[in-house]
Amino acid sequence: MISRRAWLTHSTVSAALVGLGARCGHGPGPLPEPPLVEAQSTGIDVHSHVFNARDIPIAGFVTQVVLEGQPLGQLALGPLAVLLSLIMDQSAWPPDREQQGLADGTLRPFAAPVVTASQTKEQVRSAAAVAIREMQNRSGRYAYFKARVSDHLKQARQVEHLAVMAAPDGGDAALLTFLAARAGVRMPTRGSGVGPRLQEIAPQAAADGAVAIDDEVYGVFLLASLVTERRTDLVRRLSRLPTSSVDAAAIAMYNPALVDYSLWLDEPVSPLDQQIAVMSAIAAVRGRPYLVHPWVSFCPWRQLVEPEQMALVQDAVRKKGFIGVKLYPVMGFRPIGNDNASDSSTYPDRLRALPRWGDRLDRALSDLYDWCVAEDVPITTHCSFSQYPSKEAGLRGSPREWRRVMQRPQWRSLRLNLAHLGGVWDLANPANNGWTADAIAMLAEFPNVYGDIADYDSIVGVTRDQRSINAKVLPRLSSLVSSIAAARAKLMYGTDWVMLSRAPGVDQYYSAMRDQVPLKLGVDQAAFLGQNASRFLGVDQPRRTHNTRQRLEDFLELHGISPQFLDRWNLNSVAGAGVHASVRKDPRHHRY
Repeated sequence: MISRRAWLTHSTVSAALVGLGARCGHGPGPLPEPPLVEAQSTGIDVHSHVFNARDIPIAGFVTQVVLEGQPLGQLALGPLAVLLSLIMDQSAWPPDREQQGLADGTLRPFAAPVVTASQTKEQVRSAAAVAIREMQNRSGRYAYFKARVSDHLKQARQVEHLAVMAAPDGGDAALLTFLAARAGVRMPTRGSGVGPRLQEIAPQAAADGAVAIDDEVYGVFLLASLVTERRTDLVRRLSRLPTSSVDAAAIAMYNPALVDYSLWLDEPVSPLDQQIAVMSAIAAVRGRPYLVHPWVSFCPWRQLVEPEQMALVQDAVRKKGFIGVKLYPVMGFRPIGNDNASDSSTYPDRLRALPRWGDRLDRALSDLYDWCVAEDVPITTHCSFSQYPSKEAGLRGSPREWRRVMQRPQWRSLRLNLAHLGGVWDLANPANNGWTADAIAMLAEFPNVYGDIADYDSIVGVTRDQRSINAKVLPRLSSLVSSIAAARAKLMYGTDWVMLSRAPGVDQYYSAMRDQVPLKLGVDQAAFLGQNASRFLGVDQPRRTHNTRQRLEDFLELHGISPQFLDRWNLNSVAGAGVHASVRKDPRHHRY
């Protein structure tokens, strides 16, 4: 069994919400212009993220999700996690402030100049320099994040990384020395191979090293800097992820997902109602040629301690422009069957301290599934053996666990996206965990189960490792799909951006997915890039004939946006039929 975190290791490599008003944001440069999405475009990015650092438990997110509990190249895990946390902590945009700016007009989504690569790097460098100074000064925030990262390492029993952080300087000098060397700055030793003291390393030199090479080291610093930005601006960056204006014109709808790791990683985040409010305000923005309909997060543990969560989730879908619900089982819960689980002793102690916790988790999830079936609400679930706080937790998100849900007659029609399709990158290992094969089998077995291929950064083939992995994955994926023909109509395009931002060559992701996946897997290109997702989501139906379609129409009309935009996915409508015909005329489907 090999996980995504293992591939990252082999490659070329929030905090308590205090003092927000005093902290200034350091986003990575000016924003790009909105793409001129064509009237006939049908592309859908069904899986992405535009959360701000205030919406996630910073230290746990960096340690367990971004770095996946593994060092990156020669960068020690603990010190790097602390430094990235300090960068992310520079965000000044809690959701209520951003929502208010959109409401009163002081925040204008499209009033910004074009971004350049050099400007982006300068902003990342500046944010890194600020964080490095905090590290050297041993500020209060540094002490906080070091303690939180150490807690995560202890919980994961990573003794070797704890030993590094227990050194007199916490391993920080070695980290900054390595970064400075990337910029060509060699620090003198003090004899016997002893490196420089922490205070002897110029912050700017180390910051220069963070951005010196376009690799995954730069990628994680870029990701940390990106999530200090406003969610509004991240949506705009997402819309111009491809550098080609033709490619950027192809995506007509984005579905960014909220995530809820807070209780599982034991750190506070911005309140869910505020996250919903700001993303609803973003969905209601007029004057852009694409739609934004997010996924609202649901955490079964939160339902135990905050029973009002379900009402917030239902209201977000019914009235706030949200497309469906996002679940993240690899944080540590089973989709069903938590009560009396054989590995119950490995669930978090704080959860197990609650009375009847297993039964109540299952009840919260059952109530969610019952509602989703009754109102035809789609669910997206993280479905790859990656980004988990412990191996035991990660295994709980497998397709086999989801099969236990789908086999129950009352939930057989549940609309479910097995995001990452079980983790297609694991197919690069001949002895893979079988998750992708299981996921593809479920696509054929259950009527409304689909799978997206998101965050498959190896498709771009910029680095040697990417090319090596892709050369193994696509043939094996093709073999699995060809043996189960019904799965071809269930595969969907997704990016998983901003998580994708850390990989080299991400600006080529859309074109690589467009040109390689349909050809190699024998699937219809337009279907993979959008039409399959429109069918999964329910937006391909005629007006007022499907719950999702009607909910979105009501929301768009309320905010002065024409619901006719949705007709492009309805192949029975005049507009949709025209889209379908135009797609068929162009075998490469560059322009819809």
